Amino acid sequence: MLIHTLIGGLIGDYFHSVLFIILLSIASHFFIDMIPHWDGGDFDKGLFHKTGMVFVGKLSTIVHVVDLIVCIFLMTFLYKEFHSKLMLIGAIAAIVPDIAKWGYATKLKRNRHFMNYLKFHAKIQKDANWKLGLFIQIAILILLIVMLF
Repeated sequence: MLIHTLIGGLIGDYFHSVLFIILLSIASHFFIDMIPHWDGGDFDKGLFHKTGMVFVGKLSTIVHVVDLIVCIFLMTFLYKEFHSKLMLIGAIAAIVPDIAKWGYATKLKRNRHFMNYLKFHAKIQKDANWKLGLFIQIAILILLIVMLF
């Protein structure tokens, strides 16, 4: 989510329409997910696509909670550093697709539309092993930091 947060912040920095920032930030999430990356866990896409069932292990839970905490700190930093509500709106909107996935832990998993969304999101994601995935993510992260500052 860190890269999504930074991209959303950049979108909020460059554009001035709240609606456009929200839509573009959400759309950017899906395009960025198409770049091979490591999502930090033990999510079994095959099982999910066949059965609609998800096994969420401890590693996935820990990585995603830490990732969210880091993103919250990053959003706070972006807002304080740039004094821009638009950057904050973009950053939040960019991680909404990932936060929405947490609805699986609720009754939403019985909703056909929600499950179709989850299957779409899982289908577009390009996974890489942790070494290659982290390398790609670090390279993108450095590029985004350079663009931001």
